[in-house]
Amino acid sequence: MADLERQLAEASSLIAKRSIAASEVRSLEAQVEAGKAALAASQADVGRQQALLARHTLKAPFSGVISGKLTEVGEWITPGTPVFDLVGTGQLHADFAVPQRYYSQISSQTALTVRQENAPSNNLLTDTAGIPATISAIVPVSDPSARTFILRASIDAEGLTPGMGVFGSLAIQSQQAEPVVPRDALLRDVQGNVSVWLAVEDEEHGLVAQRREIKVRPGQSDPVIVTDGLRQGDQVVIRGNESLREGDAVLVTQ
Repeated sequence: MADLERQLAEASSLIAKRSIAASEVRSLEAQVEAGKAALAASQADVGRQQALLARHTLKAPFSGVISGKLTEVGEWITPGTPVFDLVGTGQLHADFAVPQRYYSQISSQTALTVRQENAPSNNLLTDTAGIPATISAIVPVSDPSARTFILRASIDAEGLTPGMGVFGSLAIQSQQAEPVVPRDALLRDVQGNVSVWLAVEDEEHGLVAQRREIKVRPGQSDPVIVTDGLRQGDQVVIRGNESLREGDAVLVTQ
């Protein structure tokens, strides 16, 4: 097209000098018009091919990796047909089936830790090996056959990939909750009585040591479950209790 326009410009400049036939100039003008039409047709074809390419391009709604191919090249598909399985590797989610009796005790603020299936499990009361997770959704629809509801947690941790199995531990207060103390805090006398030292507030001397007898649940667990003798808010001395005497001033340290 550019070459035809150049030839027409040169021919037009020769008309005034009568150095070219008018019919040849008209022929060049006709070729230019034909060239414009051919160019427009080519541009239209480019637009059609671009539209066709756009229709055959799938844009992922999020970053991730393709874990499964569900169609083959050349296969006819309709809107809504699955083509690939796309797995996001950024923010991980874990779905837990939770017994329905705990539904009223769980909120988005409930503490939740997650650990892998093959990770060593410590005592549930002192388990620090878990990965902190955030409750992102509580599905208020229970499974009548299993009597469970779905709790979804968001996990931001390295070392986990989609598809792994994990266990979750919820920190919820049960109606039968009992206080616990480390085994090192217990003192036993020759009669088998069990007691602990408490740090109690004294108006004259500040915090002082006070001995209190308690009852514990039999067994070798640590921490020990206390069945009687402790109330909410009691400060139990867990270290340095061997040399205490009644009324000694105490200083609380972390």
